[in-house]
Amino acid sequence: MADEKGSALAPIIIAVIGLIGSLGGAWIATGSRFESELKENQESVKDLQNEIGNIKSQLSGKIDEANKQLVEMRQLLGSAQKENEALQARINDLKSQIDAANKTVEQAKEANKTLTESIKLRRQLVRPPQ
Repeated sequence: MADEKGSALAPIIIAVIGLIGSLGGAWIATGSRFESELKENQESVKDLQNEIGNIKSQLSGKIDEANKQLVEMRQLLGSAQKENEALQARINDLKSQIDAANKTVEQAKEANKTLTESIKLRRQLVRPPQ
């Protein structure tokens, strides 16, 4: 009976050993494939990181240039505002001068009118009636 048990266990043991071998082979193949895919993914990540670094460098240069241009534009804007203020002050001064000149003209017209009337009256007084 011991022989029967031994002989009955032998195919089971062989099957278990075969199953373990198959699992080991699958484990090794899967592990190898996993390691290969992991290595490829790591290389892809490194490539992407390098691309990101290159893009950052390019953008950094462009941002620096844009900032320089912005500073120049602000300076030009400040100069233009100062010039505009000076021109506005000059315009206001000229308007004041024009207003003063208009008042003088009005006064001169009034004086002319008064003188004209005065001359007419004198002429009438100097000429005898006809």
